[in-house]
Amino acid sequence: MINDEKQVVDIYVPRKCQYTNMILNSSDYSSVQINVGQVDENGVYNKKNNTVILAGYLRQKGQSAAALEAILRQRGVLPFAQ
Repeated sequence: MINDEKQVVDIYVPRKCQYTNMILNSSDYSSVQINVGQVDENGVYNKKNNTVILAGYLRQKGQSAAALEAILRQRGVLPFAQ
């Protein structure tokens, strides 16, 4: 729920897979959260991360690499062409 000041006031916000929008329940032990560090033009880490959450369903089907690449391309982290 969001209050009048546009702040999230829920007690618990469940994690969701960012590729399928599936809610990750507590028994999904194969789900992963991957932090991809941002670098500047010189290739130096600038203490900022891009967090990607993937469901275990994608990993079991062997689609997690393609999903990770699609999410990072959408965010502009992987700027080079295919």
